[in-house]
Parts: sequence; C-alpha cells; structure tokens
Amino acid sequence: MHLLHEEMNLIVPHHIYPSEVVPMPQLPDQRISGTAFFPGGLGLYLEDRRLDRVLFPFHGVMVLGHNFDCENNFKNSQRHGRERLTSGTWARLLRILRTAEVPLDRCFFTNAFVGLCRGNSNLDYKGRTDAWFRAACISFLQRQIRYQRPNMIITLGRYVPPLLAELSVTLNQWKRCEQKDPSVMLKEMDVNPIVREAIVDLGDGSQHTTTVVPLAHASLPNNRWRRPVGYANGENGEIQLVQAAWAVSQTQAEMKNCVHTAVL
Repeated sequence: MHLLHEEMNLIVPHHIYPSEVVPMPQLPDQRISGTAFFPGGLGLYLEDRRLDRVLFPFHGVMVLGHNFDCENNFKNSQRHGRERLTSGTWARLLRILRTAEVPLDRCFFTNAFVGLCRGNSNLDYKGRTDAWFRAACISFLQRQIRYQRPNMIITLGRYVPPLLAELSVTLNQWKRCEQKDPSVMLKEMDVNPIVREAIVDLGDGSQHTTTVVPLAHASLPNNRWRRPVGYANGENGEIQLVQAAWAVSQTQAEMKNCVHTAVL
C-alpha cells in the first residue's frame, strides 16, 4: 500500500498543488493508522481486523470519492486513529454496503483528487478547477485502477463520474470537456444507473473492464432525490443498485476465471 502513496507523490508532485490544496504527510506514521479513505490512510476498512493479516482487495470494489478532507478534520482523525464512522460519509456508505451485502474487506476506499483543503472546511475544494493539477490527479486515478483492477467501481457524488469518464470511452455520457467545473446531475445518473462492462484505459497500452455504479455523495442526504430507472427511489434504490452491480461484477469475474482456466 505504501507503493501507492509513493507513486502519488511522483505523479502529483507537490510543486503543482494549487495554493489552497495541502499535500498529505509523506511519512507512513503521519497518516491515519485505522479505517480511513486513501490517501489519508490505507483506504481499507480495518475495524476488528489485525493489520498483519489484512490483504489488499485486488479485483474487488473501488469506492471512489472526490477528495479526502480538510486539514483540521485530518488532524482529528490522526489523533483518534480512524475517521468518524458513525456520521458523515462513512455512516451512510457503510449502511448501503452492508445492506447490499458487499464485503467491506473487498473494498478499497479512495479519492479521485489528492491533498487536503486548507483550514477547517471541506466544502470548496480548489484543486478541481486547476487544469494541470486535475490532469495529474486523473493520471494517478488511472494508476490506482491499474493497481487494484477493480471488478466494480462505486463513484460518490456529482463531480467524480466526469473524472472517471476521462479514462473510458464507455462513459462518454458523463464527459464534460467544455465545463471548467464539470459535474453530472443526479437525474443523469438515473438514466443509466449501472454501467456494465465499462472499459477503462490503464495508460500502459492495456484496458480494464469493470462495472460502474454512480451514487449520490454519502455525506449528503440528497440521495433521497434518486430515481434510477428500473430501481426503487431514494436510498433504497441506491442499495438495490449496489447489490445488483456487485452481483454483475461477481458474474463477470467468474466468467474471466473460466476463460483463464480454459486457456491454461
């Protein structure tokens, strides 16, 4: 896991950070030791698990948020040894994943943008509209996907789908090339709420096929406005989406294993 932190600093060097975005601490003991999104921590759910027995969830689920947090909240999580799991993003996200029966140990919780918001507010992330920084973060997202090769990607919020779309011709409906601060509306997610066999360019001449399901951001109550085609409304619909996408991803993984076995 430390490999990804090291490559993050190479792909997104500190000198290109916008002035209001603060780089993460570089030393492992300066990061959050327990459950936390990457890059604030390891990006793994570590409750009731021995760290020496934890395996990285290759070919599992990538839960892709927008950015980590602000300086003050990061320092609070450092002191407590984990992020807050009973409120905010984690509370609703864990409820959705558990109800959808997605194993938490198969999830990598990470972010499309790196760095912290300066100060004590996470509401206005300044790196999203900086062209050079944005391009570097997209390159690092590409590297994260190449590392994990997830069978399923869950995006959080309105700003993440256009970033992922930069790496996939399958997700053209989410591209926003002409907008300085691109996002998609919830109703646009609802039209095609599960993208099966999304093809992601890995940047090394190869591609990866995965299942993508976009969710409203778990830190906000706006998922009550979701009306995904073919599913229930609101949070129940998002639970159904994740459950269905997880089933699709497992079927696709089994098919890939069958192909590999046949070739061998």
